[in-house]
Amino acid sequence: MTQPPYPPGGTPAGYASNDEKTWALIAHFGGAVVGFLAPLVVFLAKGPQSPTVRAHAVAALNFQIVCSATLLALGILRVCGFFLPNVVGWLLSLASFAVWVVAVVFAVLGGLRANEGQVYRYPIQVGLVK
Repeated sequence: MTQPPYPPGGTPAGYASNDEKTWALIAHFGGAVVGFLAPLVVFLAKGPQSPTVRAHAVAALNFQIVCSATLLALGILRVCGFFLPNVVGWLLSLASFAVWVVAVVFAVLGGLRANEGQVYRYPIQVGLVK
C-alpha cells in the first residue's frame, strides 16, 4: 500500500510569509520615499496582526523619525542662518543632503534584509516607538 503524497508545505515556522515580507518592504522602502509616514501606516495597519511586520515597522519608524527630526533641525538652522555668510548655508544644505542620502541607503538595506526574512538593525537605534 502506498502512502498518499504529502500536501505542499507552507512557509516554514520562523520565516516570514510573502505578505509579511511585502509589508516589511513597504515599511522600509516607503521610509526612503515619504519619511516616517510609510512605516507609521504599516505599524498601525499591520503591526498588531504580525510580530514580524511590527518589528520591521518599528525599526524603520524609529530610524525615519530620527532622520526627519535631523532634517527639520537642519532646515530651521538654514532659515535662522539666512543672515550668516553663504558658506554656512551651503554647509547646512550639504549636511541635509547627506542625511537624506543616509536615510535612503539604510532604508534600501533594510528592505533588502526584509526581503530575505531578516530584521534589519539600523545603525541609529532610538527606542521612540516600541
